[in-house]
Amino acid sequence: MYISDYNQALYDEVLERVKAGYHQIFYSEATGLGKSIIMQMLILQQFAGKQVLYIAPKYSIWDNISQYEAMKCADCRMYAAFKDTETALDIIHNYDVIFIDECHHMYSDIQGASIQKAMAVYSNKYFFGFTATPKLKGKLASDAFEVSCIGLDVYDAVKQGIFPKIKYAILVPDTE
Repeated sequence: MYISDYNQALYDEVLERVKAGYHQIFYSEATGLGKSIIMQMLILQQFAGKQVLYIAPKYSIWDNISQYEAMKCADCRMYAAFKDTETALDIIHNYDVIFIDECHHMYSDIQGASIQKAMAVYSNKYFFGFTATPKLKGKLASDAFEVSCIGLDVYDAVKQGIFPKIKYAILVPDTE
């Protein structure tokens, strides 16, 4: 698996936090720079053989990453599955390592609060939250975790010429 220098640096920082004994780790970097690569490396290199849960806001995200080898050992649940604390506890009970993609959604009224309560109960399990949107509605996603690791933001990625190029298509309805 190829990893860029900037992702290697962020991975190393996350790994340092794991080795220091932290179990609830937040990491962030700009869209398209490789947050999922860091997750895959953690699964393959640090948590091989562990029960892994991947939490996402929608199945389309899972569809994109489920093709990777590291994800074949992971189960996936959507945020909607965590409808109350009891359900969240029941689900998370079965896993050793939980990856929470787009973790800024943890500030939703019900599901996010349920996940946060489960994190408090299962403080011995590993929880990794990651997002490119570290702040939403005035709240920092990192506040739900013990420690944060921050990679490149959009400004620095553009400045370094590594921000993914985006192709736009504009659809215009037929008009007279």
